Amino acid sequence: MLAAASGAGLGFFMPAATGLLPQTVSEAQLSQANAMNRIGSSLAQISGAAAGGIVVALYGPGWGLAADAASFALAAALRAGMRFPALPPAEPSHLLRELREGWREFVSRRWLWTIVV
Repeated sequence: MLAAASGAGLGFFMPAATGLLPQTVSEAQLSQANAMNRIGSSLAQISGAAAGGIVVALYGPGWGLAADAASFALAAALRAGMRFPALPPAEPSHLLRELREGWREFVSRRWLWTIVV
């Protein structure tokens, strides 16, 4: 149940977080910012898992979940303070057209559909 909730949360969070980075750095620095973002994210995943394991081993799983929830609350509070300029309105999308385009892109990449199959 927790894994499903985490996956759903990441499904909303990751696209939004990816869209925020270009709004915080100049285009010339975007490549370096993406690299630093991925390094920080990977480091946080590794160290967070290690710290979580230590908390669970020393204090129990309830405290591990509480520490994890506190870290998410802290991240939400930090993100809530960020302000960005308004973006122009997006063009209306058409679901079936986007599905067709996505399918064409998918099947045009042999390496991708080979992995999926």
